[in-house]
Amino acid sequence: MSRPAVANFVDSFFSRTLFQPDDGLASSVLSAELALDAAININGNELTAEIFIGLITTQFRGAFSASVISIQDLNIVPANEAKTTGIVGQFSKYETKGKEDGKVLKQSATTIVKVDERDGKMLITAIWEAQTVDEE
Repeated sequence: MSRPAVANFVDSFFSRTLFQPDDGLASSVLSAELALDAAININGNELTAEIFIGLITTQFRGAFSASVISIQDLNIVPANEAKTTGIVGQFSKYETKGKEDGKVLKQSATTIVKVDERDGKMLITAIWEAQTVDEE
C-alpha cells in the first residue's frame, strides 16, 4: 500500500521549513502552506500562525541549523478519497546545532498535523506538538 499524499505533504512542509538551509524557501513555504487561521499548540502553548511563522523564521532558523535523524509515522488518517487531506501523527528525532556556539542538541517531537483543502490547495490548518530536548 502506498503512503497517502497527505503524509508526504506534511513531510515536505517540515523538511522545507526546518531542515534545509535556505531561509527564503522556508519563509515562502510557511506563507503558502500554513493557513493564516491555523490552530497551533506547541508544548501546551497556543500560537497564532503569525507568531509560529515568526518563531520559525527568526528565532529558530536564526539561531540553529537542524537535521533529521528519523521520522516515524504513528497514524495517518486520510479524510478524502484522494488521500490529500486528513490527520498525520508522527514521532521525529532530530538534532539542532547552535549557529553561534556550535552546541548540538538531540531532540524529539510527537506531532499531529491536520491538512485541509481550500480553494483546491492543500494547507496545514492545525499543528499540535510535544517537543523535548533529549540529550545535550
